[in-house]
Amino acid sequence: MQKHNWKMKQELLSQKNEGKQWHAGGRKLGLIQTKREGIRKRRKQEPLRRSASVQASFLQLGEISEFGNLVDEYVACLKEKLAAVTITPKCHLLFVHVRNFMYQHLFWGLISEQSIEALHAMVNKDERRLASLRNRSEILEKIMQYSFLRNVLFDMEIACEDEEELFQ
Repeated sequence: MQKHNWKMKQELLSQKNEGKQWHAGGRKLGLIQTKREGIRKRRKQEPLRRSASVQASFLQLGEISEFGNLVDEYVACLKEKLAAVTITPKCHLLFVHVRNFMYQHLFWGLISEQSIEALHAMVNKDERRLASLRNRSEILEKIMQYSFLRNVLFDMEIACEDEEELFQ
């Protein structure tokens, strides 16, 4: 009799699991359907978004000062709420240089972020290379030295086959 009960329990459990699988499958299908509907809506809005993002124009001084005020508020918020967090090169660029550039040239969005991304990639690579060091200030000092050395070599048009040898 116990064997019979055991088989019935197994059968009930398998049916229950099968039901869960069907339920999970239905939930996934529902999510896919919801995503598809969202994509359809976005496709309908695409021409509007495209026309707004393609337009390039010079900034008005009021827009630049408004941008500066927003950046100042952002910096104050970061200092207040996240005082222990370090500033990345992108944040430094935004806080220190972008506003002056905008006042000087009356635009900003036409400039590529590629140079900042390249610098960020090199800093990350150096940071991984120096992961065995425990002292954070020593790591940052080395990263700055490596960046300086790379800039000097580039400015002097000295090509290096293997960058790893330079930093040994």
